[in-house]
Amino acid sequence: MTSAVSICNLALMRLGTAPITSLSEDTKAATVCNAFYEPCRDALLRSHPWNFAIKRVELAQDSTEPEFEFAYRYALPADFQKIVRTEDESASCFTEYRIENGYLLTNAGTVKIEYHAKETDPNKFDSLFVMSLALSIAIAACMWLTDNAALKQSLQEEYGNMLPEARSVDAQEGTPRNIEADAWVVARL
Repeated sequence: MTSAVSICNLALMRLGTAPITSLSEDTKAATVCNAFYEPCRDALLRSHPWNFAIKRVELAQDSTEPEFEFAYRYALPADFQKIVRTEDESASCFTEYRIENGYLLTNAGTVKIEYHAKETDPNKFDSLFVMSLALSIAIAACMWLTDNAALKQSLQEEYGNMLPEARSVDAQEGTPRNIEADAWVVARL
């Protein structure tokens, strides 16, 4: 069973620091891990459309219309991080939209999105994501817990090698999406 504590302990082991039993315990290691766990997780989640964090939903139209430029406003899910694609985009028909202040603004009367969610359950994390997250936390915590710049540099190099592999393996799960030219590209030919 994967937990925030087990991921932080992987990071602490990379730093040669004793493990913790809780993020709320009264130790420097727990305090530092507690400070860095969520920001490192959220940054790593946002950096790539990880398969375990992809969700699909039809958005509910909001009763308030945008002031200008767009006709409709849709509230985004509470766990929304970024759009992967809209239903229209998958059908090769680009729908113009903007994300503003927790809403999607568009002229489309209905909106279905595939989005990247802020997944907080570590049990759903991919194993390579877990290792990348542990390295990210170790890098962030390194100077606080070890004051060792050489170790931090080594961890950054390892992270730089691991992250592309983790993203590549994740991207290879499923059939490739067709990339089709839109009307603008076809008009240029």
